[in-house]
Amino acid sequence: MDIGKRIKTLRKFNGMTQLELGKSIGVFTRGDVRIAQYEGQYRVPKKAVLEKMAKELHANPRILLGMDSDARTEILKQLLWLDEETDAIQIIPTDLGMCIHIKDMDDAFAEWCGAKHLLAEGEISAKDYFAWKMNCPYLQ
Repeated sequence: MDIGKRIKTLRKFNGMTQLELGKSIGVFTRGDVRIAQYEGQYRVPKKAVLEKMAKELHANPRILLGMDSDARTEILKQLLWLDEETDAIQIIPTDLGMCIHIKDMDDAFAEWCGAKHLLAEGEISAKDYFAWKMNCPYLQ
Protein backbone atom coordinates (compact mmCIF):
# COMPACT_ATOMS: atom_id res chain seq x y z
CA MET A 1 0.00 0.00 0.00
CA ASP A 2 1.48 3.36 -0.98
CA ILE A 3 1.91 6.24 1.45
CA GLY A 4 -1.12 8.10 0.11
CA LYS A 5 -3.43 5.15 0.73
CA ARG A 6 -1.95 4.68 4.20
CA ILE A 7 -2.67 8.31 5.09
CA LYS A 8 -6.20 8.10 3.71
CA THR A 9 -6.94 4.82 5.51
CA LEU A 10 -5.76 6.19 8.85
CA ARG A 11 -7.54 9.52 8.33
CA LYS A 12 -10.84 7.80 7.59
CA PHE A 13 -10.38 5.37 10.48
CA ASN A 14 -10.05 8.39 12.78
CA GLY A 15 -13.13 10.03 11.25
CA MET A 16 -11.24 13.08 10.04
CA THR A 17 -11.77 15.09 6.90
CA GLN A 18 -8.82 16.18 4.80
CA LEU A 19 -9.32 19.73 6.06
CA GLU A 20 -9.31 18.61 9.71
CA LEU A 21 -6.12 16.63 9.24
CA GLY A 22 -4.48 19.51 7.39
CA LYS A 23 -5.30 21.94 10.19
CA SER A 24 -4.19 19.48 12.88
CA ILE A 25 -0.70 19.32 11.34
CA GLY A 26 -0.46 23.10 10.96
CA VAL A 27 -1.60 23.68 7.37
CA PHE A 28 -4.29 26.31 7.92
CA THR A 29 -4.62 27.61 4.37
CA ARG A 30 -6.03 24.99 2.01
CA GLY A 31 -5.03 22.13 4.30
CA ASP A 32 -7.56 19.91 2.55
CA VAL A 33 -5.78 20.43 -0.76
CA ARG A 34 -2.41 19.55 0.78
CA ILE A 35 -3.78 16.34 2.31
CA ALA A 36 -5.47 15.46 -1.01
CA GLN A 37 -2.10 15.94 -2.71
CA TYR A 38 -0.46 13.59 -0.22
CA GLU A 39 -3.23 11.01 -0.56
CA GLY A 40 -3.10 11.23 -4.35
CA GLN A 41 0.69 10.95 -4.34
CA TYR A 42 1.11 14.30 -6.11
CA ARG A 43 3.25 15.44 -3.19
CA VAL A 44 5.28 13.40 -0.73
CA PRO A 45 5.21 14.62 2.86
CA LYS A 46 8.55 15.16 4.57
CA LYS A 47 9.47 12.97 7.53
CA ALA A 48 8.58 15.68 10.07
CA VAL A 49 5.12 16.08 8.49
CA LEU A 50 4.59 12.30 8.53
CA GLU A 51 5.52 12.24 12.20
CA LYS A 52 2.95 14.99 12.94
CA MET A 53 0.32 13.10 10.94
CA ALA A 54 1.04 9.86 12.75
CA LYS A 55 0.61 11.62 16.10
CA GLU A 56 -2.70 13.17 15.02
CA LEU A 57 -3.88 9.83 13.57
CA HIS A 58 -2.88 7.89 16.72
CA ALA A 59 -0.43 5.67 14.84
CA ASN A 60 3.20 4.68 15.17
CA PRO A 61 5.16 6.99 12.81
CA ARG A 62 6.98 3.99 11.33
CA ILE A 63 3.67 2.70 9.93
CA LEU A 64 3.55 5.75 7.63
CA LEU A 65 7.21 6.07 6.73
CA GLY A 66 8.62 4.54 3.58
CA MET A 67 10.83 1.48 3.45
CA ASP A 68 12.22 0.69 6.86
CA SER A 69 15.96 0.05 7.15
CA ASP A 70 15.25 -2.84 9.51
CA ALA A 71 14.03 -5.70 7.31
CA ARG A 72 12.01 -7.35 10.10
CA THR A 73 10.15 -4.13 10.84
CA GLU A 74 9.47 -3.65 7.12
CA ILE A 75 8.10 -7.20 6.81
CA LEU A 76 5.81 -6.61 9.79
CA LYS A 77 4.58 -3.30 8.32
CA GLN A 78 3.86 -4.96 4.97
CA LEU A 79 1.96 -7.81 6.63
CA LEU A 80 -0.08 -5.39 8.75
CA TRP A 81 -1.07 -3.36 5.68
CA LEU A 82 -1.77 -6.52 3.65
CA ASP A 83 -4.11 -7.62 6.43
CA GLU A 84 -5.84 -4.23 6.19
CA GLU A 85 -6.26 -4.44 2.40
CA THR A 86 -7.27 -8.08 2.04
CA ASP A 87 -8.32 -11.17 3.93
CA ALA A 88 -5.14 -12.94 2.81
CA ILE A 89 -3.46 -13.20 6.22
CA GLN A 90 -4.14 -16.05 8.60
CA ILE A 91 -2.16 -16.32 11.85
CA ILE A 92 -2.03 -19.81 13.34
CA PRO A 93 -0.50 -20.74 16.72
CA THR A 94 1.77 -23.81 16.55
CA ASP A 95 4.09 -25.65 18.93
CA LEU A 96 7.01 -23.79 17.35
CA GLY A 97 5.43 -20.35 17.70
CA MET A 98 3.21 -18.51 15.26
CA CYS A 99 2.65 -19.51 11.65
CA ILE A 100 1.53 -16.92 9.13
CA HIS A 101 -0.36 -18.25 6.14
CA ILE A 102 -0.74 -15.90 3.19
CA LYS A 103 -3.32 -16.89 0.59
CA ASP A 104 -1.94 -17.53 -2.90
CA MET A 105 1.63 -17.73 -1.62
CA ASP A 106 1.84 -21.49 -1.00
CA ASP A 107 3.53 -22.30 -4.31
CA ALA A 108 6.15 -19.59 -3.86
CA PHE A 109 6.93 -20.65 -0.29
CA ALA A 110 7.02 -24.34 -1.25
CA GLU A 111 9.53 -23.68 -4.03
CA TRP A 112 11.62 -21.52 -1.72
CA CYS A 113 11.52 -24.27 0.92
CA GLY A 114 12.65 -26.75 -1.74
CA ALA A 115 15.59 -24.56 -2.75
CA LYS A 116 16.60 -24.06 0.89
CA HIS A 117 16.39 -27.85 1.43
CA LEU A 118 18.63 -28.47 -1.60
CA LEU A 119 21.15 -26.04 -0.12
CA ALA A 120 21.02 -27.77 3.29
CA GLU A 121 21.55 -31.16 1.64
CA GLY A 122 24.50 -29.87 -0.39
CA GLU A 123 22.73 -30.47 -3.69
CA ILE A 124 23.14 -26.82 -4.70
CA SER A 125 25.78 -24.28 -3.72
CA ALA A 126 25.23 -21.13 -1.69
CA LYS A 127 25.86 -19.24 -4.92
CA ASP A 128 23.11 -21.20 -6.72
CA TYR A 129 20.73 -20.65 -3.82
CA PHE A 130 21.43 -16.91 -3.82
CA ALA A 131 20.93 -16.81 -7.59
CA TRP A 132 17.55 -18.56 -7.17
CA LYS A 133 16.45 -15.98 -4.59
CA MET A 134 17.53 -13.05 -6.75
CA ASN A 135 15.57 -14.49 -9.69
CA CYS A 136 12.60 -15.83 -7.78
CA PRO A 137 9.97 -16.65 -10.41
CA TYR A 138 7.16 -15.48 -8.11
CA LEU A 139 8.27 -11.85 -7.92
CA GLN A 140 6.05 -9.74 -10.12
